[in-house]
Amino acid sequence: GAMNNLEKVLSIKPRRVDAFTHVILVHAAKKEYSRALERCDRQLELYGDSPVLRAMVYNLKGTLYLARG
Repeated sequence: GAMNNLEKVLSIKPRRVDAFTHVILVHAAKKEYSRALERCDRQLELYGDSPVLRAMVYNLKGTLYLARG
């Protein structure tokens, strides 16, 4: 399905912001907040050299924490 395709893209190009964001959105839609947050933490390591990309991940994490309650 869609998640498998997104994961395949990320296995080839792990810094792809669009694919990563969609993976997080799929996890959030399934209420898999812990899994999404873990994925964000792993992505932060890949984006270590980019303050803009790291800020985007932190924004996603904040949204996940709010959704989780």
